[in-house]
Formats: sequence, structure tokens, C-alpha cells
Amino acid sequence: MRARLLEGLCHLDTWTGNFDSVVVRAGQLLETAGAAGDKWYIGRALGYRAAGTALAVGAEAARNDFTRVRRLSVEGADAWGYANLAWAFCLARMFQTDPDEPRRLLDEAMMLAREAGDGRTARLTSALAALLAVATGRLDDAHRLGSRTYEDARQAGHWSAAVLAAGADAWQLVLRGSPEDAAALAVEAIALADASNEDPLFRMLGLTVLGLARDALLEIDEAEDALTRAVVVARGSRMRRWVALPLVFRGVLFDDEAALAEATGVAKEHDLTWIHAYALLARARRLRGVDDAAAEGFAQDALGRHVEAGNTIGVCDALDEVAFHRRRRGAADAAQRLRSAATAERERLGVASAEWVPYEPDAERGATRDDTGFDEVVRSALRTRAPHVAAVHGWESLTPAELQVARLIGAHLTNPQIAERLYVSLATVKTHLGHIFAKLEIGTRSELAVLVRAHEGAPEATDAHS
Repeated sequence: MRARLLEGLCHLDTWTGNFDSVVVRAGQLLETAGAAGDKWYIGRALGYRAAGTALAVGAEAARNDFTRVRRLSVEGADAWGYANLAWAFCLARMFQTDPDEPRRLLDEAMMLAREAGDGRTARLTSALAALLAVATGRLDDAHRLGSRTYEDARQAGHWSAAVLAAGADAWQLVLRGSPEDAAALAVEAIALADASNEDPLFRMLGLTVLGLARDALLEIDEAEDALTRAVVVARGSRMRRWVALPLVFRGVLFDDEAALAEATGVAKEHDLTWIHAYALLARARRLRGVDDAAAEGFAQDALGRHVEAGNTIGVCDALDEVAFHRRRRGAADAAQRLRSAATAERERLGVASAEWVPYEPDAERGATRDDTGFDEVVRSALRTRAPHVAAVHGWESLTPAELQVARLIGAHLTNPQIAERLYVSLATVKTHLGHIFAKLEIGTRSELAVLVRAHEGAPEATDAHS
């Protein structure tokens, strides 16, 4: 009786987002079930504890429990419990490296849930699989899973699955060049999220995709408003790491350095490789013509991270940016090869164009196809990093002028005081500061002051008028 009560409380806490409570109650259930030698409840306890840990902390923190639950499921202890857990674990694995793992686990969980007659878990895993498909460039899979799950979930009144599925399907529509349809579907998803009592994460997804669709329609004010609201909504989610998604798109689409810095910080904290890659690519675009070595280095790093994240569309975007810099360095043939490969791969994926990424290079259109395979072109681009772009991150990447400004920030001078000290304009100081923030991947003066102390020691007392 105690085990049944604790299991019910774990289930309630999971769906109301009380993840810390889930972990505590699951621990109590595990103790009770272990004493009775009940493998069924042991599996449930481990599953709930892993789900709570994954959603509150991260997937890696839950991996040991997840592995034990999976083994018990294979042994026949509790297939439903494993399927129910898998979606939570994979939700925490979104936008990280090795997307093949969550893809494989979601396929397995969908099958187990259907065999167990659990339509709710089957719909959730299917919707999440659709979202993962978009993030990895598998647009046909995203549409197939998203559209089917959306209709099924709406009929069943399963709003969280409906919103996830609609968001995934709308996102792939943006990428295919149908922003009007995408916007309409995103609005439907937002309405469903508003009508339900689900975590704000679901409404955030609808608003983010709506922002992308509005931007593709050149409705810039509406796009910025949607992404701003998505950020605000995401801050209210119990899964705070998801705020990185609308933040990085704000940074990409509207050149918002503060948004990029925050998205980068969240991405680093939670290993969100996909998010970090787009932030790096946006910074590469910002540094064009100002510090081309740093810009090329950011583009090269973005390419590597997009490969790690399995984001084929992002790989194409990064290849374009690397090609831009290769062309500027006089390597026109190498640049054309990269551009050609990216164009051909987008066509294969069904991506309409790269216009939704505003930093698409100014290379000529109509690049001819190359017989070299796409994967080999990518490997070659990663191998042939130019020697002059070795240091593009961190303190060593700062120019002498940027170091001067950084040190004076560390000494607590204001921008006007720095301009007076260095005999430069206020605009020049602001430009240097923007480049410093981009290279160090930070967003505030206080963060910069901490780095100054770490690298230079405590600054000497400074008189602004000396």
C-alpha cells in the first residue's frame, strides 16, 4: 500500500513539475520496494528519480538510474515505467552532442508505450522525436511525426504533446520556405498552451517558432516581439535551460549581444552544443571586417560544434561562413567547394534557402555541384583550419587596444573616462567593448572585471583625470 501511494505521488509531482519532490519521494519508494524485493516498484522508483533528476539537473546526472531502469525493462520488470522515463531523459538531452542516442531511445520508448497501451507516453515520445528531427535537419521525419502526433494529441485532449508536435511541424515549415503556414500552426500551438496548465516550456516553443516565421515573412517587429515574449515565458519554466533557445535566436536575428552572451552561458552550463554553435556563428558575423581572424575562428568552431550536435542545417550555415572567409583570404576554389556542398545538401534536405539565417555569406548563387561527398567536404573544412585563426576565444585573442580597454574596465572606469584616457572617441570604446564581449563570450562589465582580475591581478587604483 505504501509503495502504491508513493508511486502515485511521484506521478503527480512529475506532471506538475515538482521535480525536487519527485526525487525525494522516488528515493522513499526505492527504499520501500528494495526492502520488499519488488522489481516492478524498484523500476518505477528508479524511473521517477531519473526523470526528476534529468528535468531538474540534466541528463548526465540521471544516467546511472536511467541505465538501471532500462536493464530492468529489458528483463521484463516494467516496460511502461521505462517508456515514461525515456521522454524525460531525452527532453533533457535535446540540443546536446550525439543526437543518435535520444533518437534511438525515443524510437524504443514509442514502441514500448504502444505495446503497453499507453497512448499518452507514445504521443509525448513521438512529439519529442519530431522536435529532435527538426534540430538535426531530418525535415521529412519531423513533418511525418509532427503532423500525425498533433492530430492524435488534439483528438485525445493531450495538450503538451499537441504543442510539442505542432511546434516541430511549424519549425520544419519555416525551414522549407512556408512561413505563412508555419505562423498559423504556431499560433494554434500557443493557443493550446494557453488553454492548458502545462509548463511554460510548451508556450515558449510556440512563441519561438512564431518569431522565426514572422522573421521569414519580414515582419520584423512582430518577430522580435514573439521572441521577447518567448524569453520571458521560458524564464518561468522549471526547465530553465530552455531559455537558451529563444535567446540564441534573438541574438542571431537581431544582433543582440546580451542575448547571445546569456544563451552561451546557459549552453556551456548544460552542454547545449547546438545552441552554442549558433551563438558562435552569430559572433563570426559580427566580427566580419573588424577582426577577420577571430571571425573565421568562430565560424570554424561553430562548424565543429554543429557536427557534434548532428545539426546538418547548422553545418551548412557554418560552411557558408567559413567559405566567406576562405574567399576573402584568396582561396576562391576552396570557398566555392564549401559553398557548393552546403547548397547541394540544403537541396537534399528540402531546406528552401538560408535566408532565415541573416548572416548568410555574400557569395554568388548558383554554385555548381561537386563530386566530393558532403561529409568529406566537412571533414576537410575541419582539418584545414588556417594557422592565423588559432586563438579566437579567451584572453589571448584580445588585440592590444582591446586589452587596454579591458584593463580600464577592470579598474572601474566608465566608457567616457576610458575614451578620455586613451584619446579615442566614445564610439570606439563601445566598439572595442563589443568585440571583447564577443571574444570572451560574456555579456556584462562585471564579468569582464572578474576576468581582468583572473588574468592581470587586482587593478591598481586609477584616477580618471590623471
